[in-house]
Amino acid sequence: MKKFVSLLCAAAITAVGAPPAAYADEDNGGFSFTYELTENETAAIIGSSGSDEILTIPSELDGYTVTAIGASVFTGISELNTVIIPDTVVSIGELSFSACPQLSSFIVDGNNPAFHSIGGSLCSENELVIYAGENEAVIPDTTKIIRRGAFLGKTELTSVELPDSVTYIGDHAFSGCTSLKEITVPDSVEAIGRGCFMSCTSLGKADLGSGLDEIPADCFYSCPYLHTISIPESVSAIGSESFYGCLNLTGLYIPESVEAIADNAVGRHYDLRSAGVENIPDFRITGETGTAAEEYAARYGLLFTEGEIPVGDTDGNYVIDARDASMILTEYSHVSTGRSEDFTGWQMRASDYTLDGIIDGRDASAVLTEYARQAAQKIYSA
Repeated sequence: MKKFVSLLCAAAITAVGAPPAAYADEDNGGFSFTYELTENETAAIIGSSGSDEILTIPSELDGYTVTAIGASVFTGISELNTVIIPDTVVSIGELSFSACPQLSSFIVDGNNPAFHSIGGSLCSENELVIYAGENEAVIPDTTKIIRRGAFLGKTELTSVELPDSVTYIGDHAFSGCTSLKEITVPDSVEAIGRGCFMSCTSLGKADLGSGLDEIPADCFYSCPYLHTISIPESVSAIGSESFYGCLNLTGLYIPESVEAIADNAVGRHYDLRSAGVENIPDFRITGETGTAAEEYAARYGLLFTEGEIPVGDTDGNYVIDARDASMILTEYSHVSTGRSEDFTGWQMRASDYTLDGIIDGRDASAVLTEYARQAAQKIYSA
């Protein structure tokens, strides 16, 4: 959480740090702007003061045409609900409207050559710049890039549907989405940015597509309720503190494809009692001997088991329960309707409880039976 707060502070500093070339103090619905001149003698807004529900970006300041908005200029304005953008603005810097929790609509002049609005969100030709739609987000299938901080601080966002057109998700794109419970990253996504899901404090399940080569630093930092995730066999590196503070994640299968695991990437958290970084109690890594998984476990004294996740443990958390059966049924439903398989190789093997080479309802039923057996055994032995 400290990292997320620091991100917002850094954005605020960026917004006011550049020296202004001129000022515009005219009344503009509660806002005034600081700008500098570009090489083309046009105005770029680099700072602002004031607050209001509606922000109208002017097409001119002191006679200069406004063509750009700098990075982080309007970050974190709690009142802001609607932004109106003229046709003159053709450049908008990163995080310019991020972490504005009430922002629900962009209105873009129809003659603007660089930006437009879809469902209230700010978009460019193939980018989602800032999301400002409903709490159940559906991303346009023309989107290839989700820009840095596009959903940053959207605390009321409950779900998001990413289309197969998306190939890249930027840094901190979903940081601070505290009501988001699940996320599915499609196979089309080739890279996700640093801190992408940082401080998503309600996130319980994440499905990572098979197109990823790396899980970057801070990706799931401080997601305390994350319990279900699998590492795709396409991944070759796990960045520092990727799963730091994920207290509900009791274990992780790390495939042989992973060649590098950075410091405190998994199984680590800050312990208030010791006032230091400690292992998550009983956290277990499963992998192959001689791999980065075994080396990382030895580095921090984490439990390590050679081989794959036990049959029936579809989510790889070392507990066979109703979640595993639900995942099997969902996969079976997808494949039955002609969709491609979502499971990774090890998940397919772990899900085939009946060992008949087919993932279907019988496997889900067998997993539920095993779950009930283990639960009853615990009761009788108590």
